[in-house]
Amino acid sequence: RSYSVTGVQTCALPIYSLSEYIGGQEKMDEFIKSNLNYPKELPDNNSCCIYVGFIINKSGGIEEIGIRNSINIVYDECAVKLIKQMPNWEPGLVKGFPVNCLITIRVSFF
Repeated sequence: RSYSVTGVQTCALPIYSLSEYIGGQEKMDEFIKSNLNYPKELPDNNSCCIYVGFIINKSGGIEEIGIRNSINIVYDECAVKLIKQMPNWEPGLVKGFPVNCLITIRVSFF
């Protein structure tokens, strides 16, 4: 139970929730593993992590994809392509209403 400052019982639901990949982190990791293509233009022994930011809109769609730490244009293009292939997410909520959320995830090339 939650109470206001005046002692009145209030709703115990969280005020906000962040956007979430449908199925959670484990399902997103599976999606990345099965859909990420290692760039053929680069040697097999290269490995790196790229951080990709994007907006999950009120409908759960992905918008405004951007690379946060560019290592190489080839890696960047592969990471953006991967994000574009993702299914819709659960949108973030504020007071029960959908809102746009900024998300950043790591894409690892090994």
